[in-house]
Amino acid sequence: MCDSLDSSQLISSFNQTSDTSREFLQALNQDKQDSENDKNNKKLICKSQIKQAQKYQARIELFNNLLSNNNDSMHLFVGLQITPDGVMRYNYSTDYLCFGYSQQQIFKIVDDKDLDIVNIVYQRNCKISQTSFDEALATIQKIPNIPYEYAKNVLEETHKAVYFVYEKIIGTEINDQVLMKKEEDLLAFLQYFAQILQNYKQENPNKMYWYILTRINYVVQNSEIIHSGFSKAYLNLLGIDADTFTKIFLRGKKIDLIQNRFDIYLQSLLGLEVIDNTITCKNNEIDTFIVTFDGFPIKITQKKVCTCFSEKIQEGRFSDFGFNITEIDVDIDSLKQLIDYRQRAFQNTKFLNIDDFIRRELSYQFEDVEYSIQSQNFIEKYYKENVQKIKKIEKQYKSHSYKKAQYKDISN
Repeated sequence: MCDSLDSSQLISSFNQTSDTSREFLQALNQDKQDSENDKNNKKLICKSQIKQAQKYQARIELFNNLLSNNNDSMHLFVGLQITPDGVMRYNYSTDYLCFGYSQQQIFKIVDDKDLDIVNIVYQRNCKISQTSFDEALATIQKIPNIPYEYAKNVLEETHKAVYFVYEKIIGTEINDQVLMKKEEDLLAFLQYFAQILQNYKQENPNKMYWYILTRINYVVQNSEIIHSGFSKAYLNLLGIDADTFTKIFLRGKKIDLIQNRFDIYLQSLLGLEVIDNTITCKNNEIDTFIVTFDGFPIKITQKKVCTCFSEKIQEGRFSDFGFNITEIDVDIDSLKQLIDYRQRAFQNTKFLNIDDFIRRELSYQFEDVEYSIQSQNFIEKYYKENVQKIKKIEKQYKSHSYKKAQYKDISN
């Protein structure tokens, strides 16, 4: 059950809110969100084409989506769950690749045009029923083809970190005055983070990244995710606009861009390891093969800039908060192939080769999530603009003479 705190009075007391981050901070207003479903769009799918595409399903096994209810998942702790089919999902490292698997309810989604992001605001004070650690390990041990000892070691280290947070919570004396101060700290923290995003935009308007913000919640005696979001440059790479992306979340749809479940499991374990690697300054780049919303397979490189443990965060006012920013990089040759593919789709469908055709047909699977790549109207209005934006990313890569993006630790 979730109890949304009304922070509007606190927000009005912060006069230092900058104009550039206003939309980001307005996401804190806990007004009732009208989430009535829109009318279903008319589907323009050619049945004969679908049958042709289905013949190639064995050749390209994509979008193996989970349809199970998240209520049946085993929750080890906030951010980590095992879904009914045995897939372990670590939200901090999979939420930008697998959509719709959040443990917390979504309160609202903000299309922030100032910061060029889509910001997701989560319900606060959500109590999550957690599975015992031993029971979770017993379940993982039964999953076939999983490196159990490796998973066990990673989870044991994570469990220690979670218990450390719990000890901090129960060791803190809480009253109404303290809780009010925590809310003020939250607003200040969001202003601090909004400035980081503003710097991102100024330094590189085409940077592709995903972020997640967390805090310790003393009301429910647990940690919680308060915000997450995506740069629009990243959504452009995936081939989806902000409006359609918002509908996916608000309607509770589940989509995996990672091609198979084992890779999701591995992505989660690697994400848990990255926390320790970031502290010790080890390389934390992860390569992952995904499929875009219009059916194009591509390899992305992720680098997590984890500032949860930086001195700036841990000392003083922001000690209860943390955030991760995951920067996304794509090989420039793969990016060029994606541009060529989308240009062919936009200019004239008769120029699509057999592989292009398969990708287009496979993209129809997103029809259930209001994804309308098959619509000629969508192609004409969106693809032309999307190709132009992707070309800007390509131009940026070439201007710096690299094939891998250069990363900068923004924790200092």
